[in-house]
Amino acid sequence: MKRWANVVGTTVFTVVEDSSQPAAAITEFGFWVEAEDWVGPNDVYENNTFTRYEPPDPYVGRPPVITRLAMIDRFSDSEYMEIISASKTDVEVQIWYDKFSLANTVNLLDPRTISGINALVGKSLLTQVRADSILTDPVQPTERP
Repeated sequence: MKRWANVVGTTVFTVVEDSSQPAAAITEFGFWVEAEDWVGPNDVYENNTFTRYEPPDPYVGRPPVITRLAMIDRFSDSEYMEIISASKTDVEVQIWYDKFSLANTVNLLDPRTISGINALVGKSLLTQVRADSILTDPVQPTERP
């Protein structure tokens, strides 16, 4: 048995298994070409070569907004414990912590987020390297609201 892909433009429309090429090599719905075992609908056929279809990243161009839990996870346990501890004795840290606690989501580009993280650097609760990492590490799909 061979696999045959019906290609429309450069996109695989469907794949069938048959001992010989389907009746019409060229149809109103594209053309048939012998396909490898892994080829499936939406894969691409160009220059006599198949490649896997890669769906576009739905988050490209979207602001880096993460959940509050994802923001907490960006801190190490010891960093977060130090922030909580400092909030008990430092009013400025308490204000940041209160605002953070009330947020549903955190936009990593929001000036309030950036100034808050930088304030934690100024209080020696984070290094600048860690602050930069917390603010600029790529947002993972599991961090999104």
